Amino acid sequence: MFYLHVANRTETLLQRLAFILEEDRQQNFFAPELFLIQSQGMERMVAQGLADRFGSFCNFQFFLPLNFLGYIAERLDLGISPDGFDRQILTWRLDDLLRDHTGVEFQPLAAYMAGENSELKRFQLARRLANIFDQYQVLRPEYLASWEAGKVATDHPAEPWQVALWRRLLDQPGGGTHRGMLFRRVIEKLQGENDLSKFLPKRISVIGLHTMPPIFL
Repeated sequence: MFYLHVANRTETLLQRLAFILEEDRQQNFFAPELFLIQSQGMERMVAQGLADRFGSFCNFQFFLPLNFLGYIAERLDLGISPDGFDRQILTWRLDDLLRDHTGVEFQPLAAYMAGENSELKRFQLARRLANIFDQYQVLRPEYLASWEAGKVATDHPAEPWQVALWRRLLDQPGGGTHRGMLFRRVIEKLQGENDLSKFLPKRISVIGLHTMPPIFL
């Protein structure tokens, strides 16, 4: 069941949250209360507000959206954090792949990385691409699905060489599974016919979230 509580003051929302926690207690005394927030500032506000209301407040967990999806995936015996697609590791993988940019599709990059400080420019480009590819896995999973099928998703001139780089990443040993794929597996399992209630928490309180990628929603 989904309940929406609306107020233009966070303090009012916290009062309502405290009332719900007090009236609808966990059946399992040791089960933690779970909160989905968007910043550490909101985490401190919620924890302090509930401690003030109850005198003390413990046995809780705060999650950012990605952390929460990871928590649910672990409960379902699925994983969503392939090491090879960690942003920092991805930077070095891309830096290595960009050393070979002789293909026709990489001609736009050859001009950029030519001349002085070519190694520095290559690394800076790899770091920027790692950030972009990390965001694609969360915000544009449909693009990656098209790329993996050998198709482009837009008519942007930068897409062909991005597709080529992405497919080379997947072709590397251990590189065939990225976070976007694993997100889809979690969603498919949650949308299946099996009753998963015993694996899922009784309640998740979402407070102060202003935006959320569609795949998380």
